[in-house]
Amino acid sequence: MQHEIAVTGLMGRLTHLYERAIKAALARPLILAAICVVLIAVSFVCYRSLGSDLLPAMDEGGFILDYLMPAGSSLGDTNRVLVGVEKILRSIPEVESTSRRTGLQLGLAAVTEANSGDFTVKLKSHRHRGVEEVIADVREKVNKQFPQLDTDFFQLLEDMIGDLTSSPNPIEIKLFSENLDLLKMWAPKR
Repeated sequence: MQHEIAVTGLMGRLTHLYERAIKAALARPLILAAICVVLIAVSFVCYRSLGSDLLPAMDEGGFILDYLMPAGSSLGDTNRVLVGVEKILRSIPEVESTSRRTGLQLGLAAVTEANSGDFTVKLKSHRHRGVEEVIADVREKVNKQFPQLDTDFFQLLEDMIGDLTSSPNPIEIKLFSENLDLLKMWAPKR
């Protein structure tokens, strides 16, 4: 003996619609298989076209310039170079303001060496270039004038999360070899 429960209202209509869809799909298995293949293909195309970053690149109106002077650099040497970097940053027309931290970062390991730190750079809201173009300009000028300074550029939120988790770079690859030609061949392939 089969018992049917009458469902009324919105749930009743949805249940009836679902029942009709299931019966139609099971009555035409080839059409159902074709629809499944199309859905899988569309899903694959969508998956390939979406980014995989937790924080996609965006213009947050500023950036972080992390710096590291060579090991053993004194605070005076570091300061001399960083005053030059500040002049470069202030010469960029899109830069509104900057602030600098030396020997200090966010997170649990709050004290670092006197040869490392970061600049927080705020960009003007009305500007002709995007943040990536400004970063490229700053990177070129800083690397040309201060080749001893190791720099990295990050988005504001990305850097803050990296500092708080004590993991500024998700992946770091180091290549070691006595064969310089081998390093020159493999380093660009990272």
